[in-house]
Amino acid sequence: MPKTDTPDPYSEVYLPSWAVAPANGQYTLGTHLATKDGRRIGNAHIVEIRESKYILGLTIYMALTDAGNLVPFTAQELETVFHEPLYVSNLEEVKTKFWRPGVTACSD
Repeated sequence: MPKTDTPDPYSEVYLPSWAVAPANGQYTLGTHLATKDGRRIGNAHIVEIRESKYILGLTIYMALTDAGNLVPFTAQELETVFHEPLYVSNLEEVKTKFWRPGVTACSD
């Protein structure tokens, strides 16, 4: 007879201690971006999402890298440079940990 008081490990979403939610492959504020090639760029988090000033309908994702740089990406560029997103971090904790005073983004 199977035990009924044992939780099913597949019934809940398990998150790392730093994550606040699963990303489910979506690019949202706080999404953790795991690099595919650390020689090109390190890991990052999405800290701002905005529409391009120059190209109608193009969404720009501002990523704060673990080195403290702010870099703009399109969704296609994110897919090329980073693995599919798995987790979302607390945005305020990310900014506190990685933001460097005086860092600004390139304009899109």
